Parts: sequence; structure tokens; C-alpha cells
Amino acid sequence: MNNSVMDLLQGLNGCSQARAWEIALEFFEQYGFHYVVYGMISKETNEIVGFHTNMPDAWIGHYMDNQYFMDDPFALHTNKSSQSIIYSRHGESDLILPPETVSEKILNEVSYLGFDNSICIPIHNSFGEYITGFNLISDMRNRDFRMMLEEDRSNLLMAAALVNNRMVDTSITNSKAVSWVPNPGYINLLSEREIEVIKWLSAGNRNDRIAEKMNIAPVTVNFHIREVKRKLGARTREQAVAIAFRKGLLR
Repeated sequence: MNNSVMDLLQGLNGCSQARAWEIALEFFEQYGFHYVVYGMISKETNEIVGFHTNMPDAWIGHYMDNQYFMDDPFALHTNKSSQSIIYSRHGESDLILPPETVSEKILNEVSYLGFDNSICIPIHNSFGEYITGFNLISDMRNRDFRMMLEEDRSNLLMAAALVNNRMVDTSITNSKAVSWVPNPGYINLLSEREIEVIKWLSAGNRNDRIAEKMNIAPVTVNFHIREVKRKLGARTREQAVAIAFRKGLLR
């Protein structure tokens, strides 16, 4: 473990999620990565729950509007493999995409941001409900990028694991973080009223108490709970609460 990784470990110790992300960006920038993506995939549904990134808002808006998260080649790789891979636009690449696919379209469209080379680092933990992973993006010349990886790949893998551990410890589904981009399919799965009901439910409140807190009729609470269970595919209210936590709908 070199000095930069040791400094990273020390900086991450006990810090907040927002600070952990800042430290990660500063660390990877030292190695020539101008954009970083840290994503999370549900083991239950194989869908992207959301991701942290410093990529421009204009690109992220385009990415989300076109639902590219369904065909993102790096997310697809992260979901199926625990091995890191290298993508190069102008050189030998581990990531080979069939022509005229949405995945190829994504990489062609994002090339204007200097998406010339990247290393995708999946992290498959044997515990927890999520698969996580990094995509570190560089506009370095291919030759320089390869030389850097030959020397520093092990440091990058170690750093990714350390940052991941801290992000997991500080709740990576925190949608209030500025850098967090949620999958709308998860955030909009329940209405505001339904989320409020299940929050009170998760705190151990009975239906009559929830009705009192929300100033609604108990029959309306029952209706909301039925809808929550239906949308989440839960058989019981306890299971609905557990699924809501797994999907990041409750914190």
C-alpha cells in the first residue's frame, strides 16, 4: 500500500458520505481520472438503484431522460462479473460492443466529454443487498493510460475498495447527497403519501396512530398500506418495510 492509499485510508476514517465522495474524487484525479462514477445495483432486481458522479448535469439529464441506465455497458458488466475491465476508444479494449446497439450509442454520445479510456471496477460483496462498482474515466492518451495502469492498477483497486467500504457504512442510497443520481423507477415507485405511511409503519406505529399523525381516516391508511404492499410485491406490512429499506425508499 503506497503513501497515497495510506493517506486515502486516513482521510476516509470516520468521515461523512459527502466528504468520502470528495476525498475519492481528489484521489482518483491524481491518477488522471477527470470523471468518476460509483453505482449501485440491486441484487434482487438486477437494476441500477442509482449512482454518484461528477459528470456534467447536461449529460446526466440526457442519460436519465433516455433511460440509458438500462443499457449502460459498464453497469451490465458490473452486474455479471467481479473482474475489472479496461475500455479504450482508440486502442485495445476489454469491452467489445456489438455495432448499432444502445450500449454503443451511449459510448459514442459521451465521447465529447473526453471519455477516451476508463477502468470499470465491480465490487461484489457476499453480504448486503447491492452490487457496487466504479467507472474511472480519463481523457489521457491511450499509451499514457496503459502505462499508468501498469504501475498503479493495484492502488486503484485498493482505493476503490476502501471508498466503497466508507460509502456503504454511510448509506450509499442517501438521495440527499448532491452527487447522488437515483433511478426514478425506485424513487417514484411510491407516492409521497405512501412513503409517509410506510415511514410511520417502520417506526412501529399502529394504523390508528398513523391516521392520527397524518390527519386522515384509518380506512385511508389501510388503503395506502394495501397499495404499498402491491407495488412492492410484499405479502405483509413487515415485508413491505424491509423491501422499502432495501430499495432506498426509507433511510
